[in-house]
Amino acid sequence: MLDPLPAEPAATAAAPPRWVTPEELAARVGDPPGSPVWLAFLGEVFDVTAGARHYGPGGGYHFFAGRDATRAFSTGDFTETGLTANLDGLSDEAMLGLEHWLRFYRNRENGYAFVGWVAGGAFYESEDDESGAATGAPRPNPTNARRAFEEATRRARTARANEEARSATFPACASRWSSKSGGEVFCEDGRGRPRKEVTFSADGKRRARCACFPDDAFSDARQLYPGCAKTATRCATG
Repeated sequence: MLDPLPAEPAATAAAPPRWVTPEELAARVGDPPGSPVWLAFLGEVFDVTAGARHYGPGGGYHFFAGRDATRAFSTGDFTETGLTANLDGLSDEAMLGLEHWLRFYRNRENGYAFVGWVAGGAFYESEDDESGAATGAPRPNPTNARRAFEEATRRARTARANEEARSATFPACASRWSSKSGGEVFCEDGRGRPRKEVTFSADGKRRARCACFPDDAFSDARQLYPGCAKTATRCATG
């Protein structure tokens, strides 16, 4: 079970969270050297100047500075096309991976300060001003894209919990392979029946694994291995 996502840091008298315009964000890239470096992730702006050796000019992650390039954290596409906040088409598991990065940036031990939210960006709009260029105390309102991200991570966590529970009830098969006899799957307790278990994730992707079941039943979702009897405790896989 994943730990709770760290909350956005509370406002302080010195630097309360605020709206950041895309132009202001784009100017915070550590140039000239020693000047601030900011990046945005899922619409949240962080001051990463403490990691300037990574995010500043010449750093390996400088392409993240001054923009919201959330998608690239999942895809690894660091071209101008890939460095975008658009998350369309990413799987629930990919979204859960992005949540891991949000945990990282929100973790105060990294020395990265929370600045505020991108005004008029992909993930937040203001209740004060629909254009996002609000004045006064910011009241960020999640956009459909941000809500879709949060719903996807909830689905992924539920799917993981269900998978872990199912794996505990129907453990994975053991396997071995040799050049002489090929591969085989078997149940280490010597009693379970190996089956190819087929399931589908919330986003419709097919998954298959070898699982051990306590009975001789089989179905489209609990398939027999070719040439393997329904009572067998070991099955050849070729």
